[in-house]
Amino acid sequence: MKLRAHTGSDSKVAHQDVRGGHPLCLLQRPNKQTGQVEDQYLYSVKVPRRLWREIDFGNLDDVDAVAAFERFEMRRSISKTGVFQPVDPLAA
Repeated sequence: MKLRAHTGSDSKVAHQDVRGGHPLCLLQRPNKQTGQVEDQYLYSVKVPRRLWREIDFGNLDDVDAVAAFERFEMRRSISKTGVFQPVDPLAA
């Protein structure tokens, strides 16, 4: 699925990870209070297999990624200016 996000110029590493069967987006960036580089999760999603299988991956041009992810339990925090804020991953 086509997903785009602004990660900011202070980001060291951005990658997706799966822990406990849940997709996570992990960044390593400086903590604004301490300056120490730390792992920060930008989103965590619980995706039931049944709902994932309903997505037509052969027709992704007609799939709205935002609408598709609204069907799943998701934790994310985005500022009014569109910047992702760190979140705690969902429990397995």
